[in-house]
Amino acid sequence: MEEGEVIEGSAQTSVENADETGRIRQLYRGLWAEEIKEGDKIPVGGSIFSDKLDIVMEVDTELLTDKTDKFIRERLDELYSSDNGQLIKKWIEENNLQIDPMLFHHLLYTQKKMGAILEVGDESVAVARKDLYLSERYAKLSEFVGQSECAEQAVIGKFLLDKIGIKATFMEGVHVDSKKSDPFDHAFLILDDSQGEGSLIF
Repeated sequence: MEEGEVIEGSAQTSVENADETGRIRQLYRGLWAEEIKEGDKIPVGGSIFSDKLDIVMEVDTELLTDKTDKFIRERLDELYSSDNGQLIKKWIEENNLQIDPMLFHHLLYTQKKMGAILEVGDESVAVARKDLYLSERYAKLSEFVGQSECAEQAVIGKFLLDKIGIKATFMEGVHVDSKKSDPFDHAFLILDDSQGEGSLIF
């Protein structure tokens, strides 16, 4: 896999028969990325009637410049060692959650940092985001400040988790809420669950 190459999903490709040595593996209408680099062109969507994802985002890290200098593991560990850790442990116990408190703490701050970098708000950005993707061949990640959704947010989240030494895998695929609901493209991060035998979806 060459850096900057477009990764395309197809009906003949699945995680089982993909190249196990590749950092990005093709899935049916999606992909599994253990590492994302500057210049990668990642499919983020397409017509539900097609096996091919032809809406593509080009990864650039321009928006991370000077915004993540202080986002380091040591600072997060210090915060956890303060009152933050005790408050999070108490909240997790009260809600009977099976997750490592320190990991939860670091994920919480990762989400906050991602939201600040991409200026995530409460208003819907679907129309503006769609227009950006359709306006040019490859929309750049840095252009989605103020108009990001799951794919862009997951990529930034992965960069941040990589920076603090937490392994996460980016997954793009098709999601359905129920048997009767329509499928839609969705992206998220997968982490190992140290408290169980499964995985955590972030």
